[in-house]
Amino acid sequence: GDHLTEDMSLPNGPNVGAKALGVFGFLDMHGLDTGKQFVKLAGDINAGDSSFEVVESVAWNVGSEIVITSTSYELKETEKRVITDISGTTITVDQPFEFKHTTKTVSVDDGKDVQMSGEVGLLSKNVRIVGNDYPDIDEEQFGGRVIVGTFMQDGITYTGYGRFENVEFATAGQDGWYDYFDPRYALAFLDTGDTIESGEPNVEESYVKKCSFNYVYNTAIGVFGSNNIPVEDNVIYRFTNDGIFVESINTKINNNLVAMGESIARIKMQGKNPSFFGCINIVRASNTTLYGNVMAGCAQAGIYTMGAPCESDLQMDNNEIHTTMHGIHMNSYGVSRPESGCVQIANFNIWKSYDYGVYTKSDSSIQISNIVAVDNGVGFLPYGWGPSSDSHLFEEKYMSISDSQIVGVSDGYDCSEEETKPDVFMAMGEKKRKWPGRGQWVNGKKLHHVGMLWPIFQAKYFKMEFPWHVGLIGPEGTNPALRGIVHVNSVTFSNFGTSCGGEDIVFRTNPGDDDMNWPINATNIKYRSVNDNNKIYIDEPIASKISPADCTDFDCDGLKKALIFDTDGSVVGDSSPGTIIPDSAFEWDGNPARGLGYYRVPKPMITTLSGDKIEYGDKMPNTGIYRDNTCLYNDVWRAYKCSGIQHRIMIIESMDRDTKIRRLSPLAVLANPGSDGYIDLVNGPQDHSCCSGYTCAERLSTLFSMVATGIEYEIMFSSIPPQNFRLHLLHNDGGEAVRLKIWFPKQQRLDIYVDGKFINPNNIDTTKESYNLLPPDNSYIPALNEMNGANYFDPISGHLYVNLKGPSTIDIKTQPVVVLKMGMAVPIENFFEENVIGNIAGLLGIDPSNIRVTNIVREGSVRNKRSAEVITSMEFEIGPPPLDDLENFVPEEYTYTTPQGEVTVNPLYSTPPATTASTTPWVPPENYLSFDQLQEVQAKLANEFQTGTLGAALNLELTGLQMEEPIAPPNEPPAYTSPEERAEVLPVTWAEQTAQNDTELLEVYAEVTLDVPDSIKLTQELMNVKEMQVIDPAPAVYVATSTGKMIQNLGDDSDPWQCTVSILSGPGGQLQGTVTVPFEKGIAVFDNLHIDQGGADYVLQFEISYPNNNLVPAESQPFEIAGRPLGLEYTDSKSLVPEKLNFTVMPTIWDEALSSAAESGVLAGLSWECSISLLAGDNTGVLTGTLTKTIAAGENSAVFDDLSIDAPGLDYRFATECSSPDYETGSVVKVSQPFSVHDYPETGMMKNSAIDFQFTGTYDKIMDVMAAFESSVVECQNCPNSQSRSESKKVSMDALKKVQFPPSI
Repeated sequence: GDHLTEDMSLPNGPNVGAKALGVFGFLDMHGLDTGKQFVKLAGDINAGDSSFEVVESVAWNVGSEIVITSTSYELKETEKRVITDISGTTITVDQPFEFKHTTKTVSVDDGKDVQMSGEVGLLSKNVRIVGNDYPDIDEEQFGGRVIVGTFMQDGITYTGYGRFENVEFATAGQDGWYDYFDPRYALAFLDTGDTIESGEPNVEESYVKKCSFNYVYNTAIGVFGSNNIPVEDNVIYRFTNDGIFVESINTKINNNLVAMGESIARIKMQGKNPSFFGCINIVRASNTTLYGNVMAGCAQAGIYTMGAPCESDLQMDNNEIHTTMHGIHMNSYGVSRPESGCVQIANFNIWKSYDYGVYTKSDSSIQISNIVAVDNGVGFLPYGWGPSSDSHLFEEKYMSISDSQIVGVSDGYDCSEEETKPDVFMAMGEKKRKWPGRGQWVNGKKLHHVGMLWPIFQAKYFKMEFPWHVGLIGPEGTNPALRGIVHVNSVTFSNFGTSCGGEDIVFRTNPGDDDMNWPINATNIKYRSVNDNNKIYIDEPIASKISPADCTDFDCDGLKKALIFDTDGSVVGDSSPGTIIPDSAFEWDGNPARGLGYYRVPKPMITTLSGDKIEYGDKMPNTGIYRDNTCLYNDVWRAYKCSGIQHRIMIIESMDRDTKIRRLSPLAVLANPGSDGYIDLVNGPQDHSCCSGYTCAERLSTLFSMVATGIEYEIMFSSIPPQNFRLHLLHNDGGEAVRLKIWFPKQQRLDIYVDGKFINPNNIDTTKESYNLLPPDNSYIPALNEMNGANYFDPISGHLYVNLKGPSTIDIKTQPVVVLKMGMAVPIENFFEENVIGNIAGLLGIDPSNIRVTNIVREGSVRNKRSAEVITSMEFEIGPPPLDDLENFVPEEYTYTTPQGEVTVNPLYSTPPATTASTTPWVPPENYLSFDQLQEVQAKLANEFQTGTLGAALNLELTGLQMEEPIAPPNEPPAYTSPEERAEVLPVTWAEQTAQNDTELLEVYAEVTLDVPDSIKLTQELMNVKEMQVIDPAPAVYVATSTGKMIQNLGDDSDPWQCTVSILSGPGGQLQGTVTVPFEKGIAVFDNLHIDQGGADYVLQFEISYPNNNLVPAESQPFEIAGRPLGLEYTDSKSLVPEKLNFTVMPTIWDEALSSAAESGVLAGLSWECSISLLAGDNTGVLTGTLTKTIAAGENSAVFDDLSIDAPGLDYRFATECSSPDYETGSVVKVSQPFSVHDYPETGMMKNSAIDFQFTGTYDKIMDVMAAFESSVVECQNCPNSQSRSESKKVSMDALKKVQFPPSI
């Protein structure tokens, strides 16, 4: 059989297919026991050798085929030979070896050695299942298969069980069928359920023991839905995809040699095939036992696994991997997490993995232990993903590696093995995904192997087709997650120095994600033969990422916030606990392309309350992350080691719904403001969105910074702060607090929540039953030893002080309020605060609990005599009181980016329990004031004050009123625009536009002083007014104070004052257009007014029509309205006329006011004499014909119908003038647009064409063709009268004759 052989599908069962052995009952196949199935080499095999030593004698036969595994990075150095002689531990083979196969002992720790040796495995068995050979088999890759499965027929279920021992499967497997439901592998168990261990005949037992798989065109062994099956002591040689693929429970995979697994993407050069496989794939298996296996020469991974649940007993030991791309590949994409959200893996020796010894890309926490990794491109790459920071979810996620040894290069390392990359990288997809660090030149030096990369934790799973180490690339990628750390405990690093012309580095940052490299927590690190300069390397920020599509206008943050907790000083080797931090001020005020310097510090941070500039040296003389005199810089590492500071990662996470479209950075983070201040600037995640090939301009406003505990930090956004945001301080359990001093340009109430519970500010008035604050005072600033969330807002400076200590996050919710300041003069003995609040509440129709007095200003002429004091000012806050529990806080995720595919949803992902997702409709509590209601409150107060009724309503003598608008909710993200708009280059950058928008918004939110109106005034008198013509310049009025000053703020923009104009006197005309308009910025403009009748002594009256008021209307000076303005237009203008032939011109009297032909009523009594003439120019033609015409009264046009010009030419123009003695300006004139006169021939030719064709068939086939000729002259013989498509009459057509073009052509 081959690929074209007909399938054989069983009812309710698998497709057995061709060249197959199907087992649906009991099958036992047992060959002669050949003893141990594989052994280790005892010495090197050199190219050209034909005999070699093994570590122990074997009971194999001469003539048997054996496989010798590769010991380099190249799997294709795996070789197969035939035994010609065995003498003790010496084996002689039929052909000399082509490649070198090595064995050596490597010291990885004091008293601990490991063997790095090739294996020799037996392939020949006396019982064989062989796929039939045929000439095209290597091309078609169609071997034999064995399937042990189940099917149902006539109500009977037939289930197979197979026991295979000492059986050879040769030329097996069928390429193209990789799915678990149709696994055309060399041997597959499919849906057989549970098996038992018995040994008795005809029992429900299956196993694969001491078998060999000798050249397989697909996976060798597959176990699906078939539990408890032992797969033990087998030798697998040359397969594609996975060697052993298990999706079952309790599978025992022990003592197998799995060698030379090739990639189907490489075999078929599938450059876009992202599939990834392993010598052993147990990613969807559970409770798997894994002992004593060797995975050697795997094109992709040695083992592909999710890991074992941390809550289970680990059943892994003494496994070895070498000659692979990845040794251990832990990937959880599409796989459900264990209940604990934690997986583990242990007890592996991994060597000669070209890219990664241990690679993780998991949404679970991971515990790794007892790993030996030698001669790998990267010993350990930790990569976690989920939950989604875009959705504001987080989980305390970590990875750990302990009790392990990582060796940069082994003694005697052969650099020539690196001269040619492994063959698998010939596949473009694999070449694209490889680790680029080996041989990479960075900052003037060449790098080689890396012990461990800094971890990355991403919000979502990144596409498999991209390099394995990256979290983002170009316009695509994922944002950083909100949690992540790697614990490194009791790990020994050996032999990191100079090798193969490059430097081997123990800890290197991961340049594949320059948004965030997460911390490493290191304890009991041990070095053996490691140069100090090779312990750490922190990469420079990537200059090319400074672009509008990435990090915009200065360096990305990730490589400037890398952190190592050196808990015992063992990383540096100085026995001094501390932290290792990067130079976050790299190129500060240096290379201008880096976009970093004092000029990026927000201006309010260096400005006093009085507006004076603060010198940088006085407030922030130092740059970068906070340091003290214990911090020493190592220019080779590009890092500081600090011994006296507890550095921590702090996250400021915008919770507004515009978090992706409104930039908040640069975020200024100023430690210890003053003579020892340190200023650091934070950029935020880059734009990695993609819309129709262009970036979507989406940057998540989640800002990752590094702070030191025990000091104060002044925080300032470069734009208006988010209304709702969350503070995280990571990995600080039991540590000191950080006191944040966050500046807000707009005074609003900031409610603080910890674990979803409201935290009272330090100036809470505990004597009041309802929420009230005491007047501001610096004594309320929280001390550093106060609790997490202790807070105080200073309305004078605009700073919110809040202690951030962790581990709980702090949620800051901006409550929009109306801030009200009333000037008054009330003797203290007549003042009752409760009465004022009650009167305001009554006036506004709101609950008194929504009104709070925030400050009372008293003045007195006699010291210490309370009776002489006068209340001169009161400050109020109007808005709903804080809620005890945090509600309506988490916005719905919004993105333009196309989802990357289905990923299993993990139920463990959650935010704190008190937080409510925005997708749940929020029901406000009783008496809650919404933003719209607050605007109504503001408008009501403004109107009452400016119309003079507020004082009486409150029973107060008011002297002034100031208000601040409530801050509006964040904007909804804009609708998606077209690719063309995305590609448009705008005159200003996004950052500049954002800054401009913020400036405009702050003007809206600025404190407004309300003046008391005294009069209404016109900006100017009316002039040049004509009948039915819009009055220009437009009449405009403003309201003035008693001193004549214009009042810009009338009422509130949400409820503007209205002005109405009317005719107070005149000869009878009617006012038309918009007669009532709102005041905008203090002016009411009537921009489309006109009056329908001319005359003298018109007077207009302007009055405030809303709200009710006592202002006297304003009157204009008398003015005259001239008659209807008339003009002249050509209604039949021409661009081309023939020479010496008559043409017509028709000028029309035009109503300029209405922009249309004048009507008869307007022209009654007006008769016109019109004349037409050519204007002088370069042409020689003469205009002849009747050149004067009369327009009778009431008519509006003249017809010059016999005009001609006697010479051709370009750009002729003529002028028409119509005069009337009764028209006030006498005449109207119009000059035509340029036109041309062309030659006109005396003779011509008419084209006559004919097309004949014949068609035989049903008419419906040509009906549409015939219809297309309906406008031409067509003769059709034998065409039916009906053109119904249902006509089946056959016609013979010699048709479409005499097709004549129109004579004008």
